[in-house]
Amino acid sequence: MALTISDGTLTKTLLLAALTVVADYDADVVSGTAPDGATVRVTASNQGFCCENRETTVSAGTWTVSFAPFDLTFQHFVHASVDDADGDTTVADPLRPR
Repeated sequence: MALTISDGTLTKTLLLAALTVVADYDADVVSGTAPDGATVRVTASNQGFCCENRETTVSAGTWTVSFAPFDLTFQHFVHASVDDADGDTTVADPLRPR
């Protein structure tokens, strides 16, 4: 998906990366899909404080990071992000149980 913004003088187009994320809180694992070769940053935080960060490179369209021995729980906000060539970032969050 592309998003284009203009102020009448300058125009910026952001191409959103095809990024998905799923958190398995029992296994302390976060996984998903992203463009091949992309670097995915995954963060788990609680009440605004960053607890853990992980990075991985996408292979064959999928990625997985383990947070073990860190205990990933439903109280953590998890998100994954991918930067593009000019520094724009696509961010995805998993659905959280209610």
